[in-house]
Amino acid sequence: MAHSNSGRDNSDHGLIGDRVFTMPFIGVVLFTLSIVGARASFLYIGLLISLIGLVRDRYHLRWPEPSTHQAAFVVWVAISSVFAAHPDVAYEQLIDRTKLFIIFFVTANALRTERQLRTLLSLCIVAFLAFPSRGALLNYFRGQYTFFGRMAWNGPYMNPNYLALIAVLMIAMCLALFFAKRQRTIVRLALLLAGINMLVIIFLTQSRGALIGLIASMGLPLLPLFRRSVVTWVIVVCAAVVVAKADPEGSAAERWEIQKVAWKIYLDHPVFGVGLGGYETANAAYAPNLGFRDTHNTYLNLGAEVGTVGLGLWLSMVAATLTATRKARRARESPLGAVDTIWLERAVIALLISGMFGTWSGFTVLYIFLGVVWSTSRLRPLVSDSFPTHPVGRGAVKGNVR
Repeated sequence: MAHSNSGRDNSDHGLIGDRVFTMPFIGVVLFTLSIVGARASFLYIGLLISLIGLVRDRYHLRWPEPSTHQAAFVVWVAISSVFAAHPDVAYEQLIDRTKLFIIFFVTANALRTERQLRTLLSLCIVAFLAFPSRGALLNYFRGQYTFFGRMAWNGPYMNPNYLALIAVLMIAMCLALFFAKRQRTIVRLALLLAGINMLVIIFLTQSRGALIGLIASMGLPLLPLFRRSVVTWVIVVCAAVVVAKADPEGSAAERWEIQKVAWKIYLDHPVFGVGLGGYETANAAYAPNLGFRDTHNTYLNLGAEVGTVGLGLWLSMVAATLTATRKARRARESPLGAVDTIWLERAVIALLISGMFGTWSGFTVLYIFLGVVWSTSRLRPLVSDSFPTHPVGRGAVKGNVR
């Protein structure tokens, strides 16, 4: 397993050449689109195809450093389940986290080229527009279904915060393709319209966590391009209104009480926690007046359920992903042509920020996305420039925003 100094893995060059739809990649596309489009029944079919493809095509399997941290986290979950108040629940969570480990590993191994990355991101955007976005917008404007006036769809997207979280990832994908060095003007226009659509969805879900994460990680870097634009101020005002008033069900005060309970549970179980998946039961035991409630905070949730060690291992997995990607990006002699990967890194930052307002650590889409982000540190570049570069922004030369 040899890596070049530029941060790219060329060991598989002779195995896949410039092919896009390899068997492992087809599997990743299938299970990723099944999650984005809320068609989870295809998840395991896609995962199986990818696993068979990795073996059949004799890939040089890579062991990502984040997988070491994730494997350690799974082991710690197994250990903590022995001391859990409800071992049966913890055991089910252990199985789920093992699946997430496999999903991350397969995704990180299946994506090998820029063309594959560009294709996957493009298909995700199209799938989101065709299913959750279209369905949620129709629901909202027809008045068929909302959650206390907040936009929602069906399946996992019945949770407005989950819908907003996926929309944040989609905006990052749009930006990564929009600011790519090699991109057609017409494609940039389509990506701009798609990004606006997703921004509208985030506003209508009234998800404070998603909006704050989006603004902090992606909005601020974009300000130099649009600082004099009226549109910028319209977006800022809308965001301020959403953050200030997005509490139609009066949840903010209640969440604060829940998080105080979560902190007390963590202090009482700082080593092993109460067992993964056991927080809601513990919350009801500690605060019967609140009942079975989620923490709405990824970090307090992990700390209360798997203790300090478990929380640290999970954070180290995310940190290892970002570190590998950032080092590879800075080591390259020139940016990737098909995708500007810095926006994918910023999406991870958005997820970490929004994690203070929601519990995301068990979401499958998170591990698919982290696998995609890590794979950018080992991508082979496009063989040739298939279309010209068009700079972005006033006076821009390179078409990238740093």
